[in-house]
Amino acid sequence: MENATSADRDPDTAARTAADLFGDLLADHHEGVRRPHRVRRDDGYAERLPDAGQYFAPAADWPEPERRAVLGLRGRVVDLGAGAGRAAVELRARGVRVTAVDISAGALGVLRARGLRDVRRQSALALELREASYDGALLLGQNVGLAGRLRRLPALLREAARVLRPGGLLVATSINWSLTRNPKHLRYHERNRAAGRYAGEVRIRIEYDGAVGPYFPWLLVRPAELVRAAARAGLEESYRVERADGRYLVVFAKPAA
Repeated sequence: MENATSADRDPDTAARTAADLFGDLLADHHEGVRRPHRVRRDDGYAERLPDAGQYFAPAADWPEPERRAVLGLRGRVVDLGAGAGRAAVELRARGVRVTAVDISAGALGVLRARGLRDVRRQSALALELREASYDGALLLGQNVGLAGRLRRLPALLREAARVLRPGGLLVATSINWSLTRNPKHLRYHERNRAAGRYAGEVRIRIEYDGAVGPYFPWLLVRPAELVRAAARAGLEESYRVERADGRYLVVFAKPAA
């Protein structure tokens, strides 16, 4: 991330509304338009990304533990917060029946354009999917963050567990915020604590092509806290892989009946 201001935006880009900037940048990238965007935290700290390529990355570019966990899934899989279909497209190409879920209309359009047939506009916290109908579920791209708040994490995991069949697997990723030594992040954590919030709760927004989206809550959570919340949702930890930069992956299983 970097500190940046709105003055850094390209003045020649066409103005957009703030309704679905995430969908806009995915649709543009799919159509061959490469523009940078920023993800800004509500303290002004921002990460500038050169384009939306990370949301389209092929399996060959994924971290090996993620590639092994995701591509090992079979049967029916639901991708929660599917975005541009980074995982869904790869799984479909391997014969897996995939349901792609996202709240972004633009993302859903990209998913359809990339060949996904079962595409649903739904919140991962309130899935309109049949109980025990999937063999696998995905919360990739740190999509554990979809919970927004620590108190809502068990509800997110309960929804994933509800739609899994006995023996089904959930692959989830997040960032262990407590491993950072960046003074800007540490100050943000302290600000959260002083306000009575969990340190890993953040508010972020997307800035793209001359437009600024609204702030929305996102959750970063430590591995032990994720595992505890999953246990409350009836999921058992199968294994986890943690990286030195704080990013980690956990595979959970729904106990067989």
